[in-house]
Amino acid sequence: MHEPPAPNPETLLVLYLGSEEVVAQTCERVGAESVEPANPYWVRHGVSLTGPDGFLVVLVPALWPDS
Repeated sequence: MHEPPAPNPETLLVLYLGSEEVVAQTCERVGAESVEPANPYWVRHGVSLTGPDGFLVVLVPALWPDS
């Protein structure tokens, strides 16, 4: 049996939510404070939160490019 992976600053779950309003609603719903991600790209393009498992979740107000 293997242990689960440990959180790493570059291991992200990125969710493209489509609008600033949806990002704000999601942040309010989960009640998490934003955190500073290791990669400055995500500072400019999303809101980073720490998930319950310790991994970083990035909420992006844009749509996925192929949408």
